[in-house]
Amino acid sequence: MRRHSRELVEKLGRRELALIIVGAIA
Repeated sequence: MRRHSRELVEKLGRRELALIIVGAIA
């Protein structure tokens, strides 16, 4: 895991992150 990942998660938030993950899978 890279530090940038954590920073992006904190900036985007869990909701947006979940949408990105779902969008990538779907």
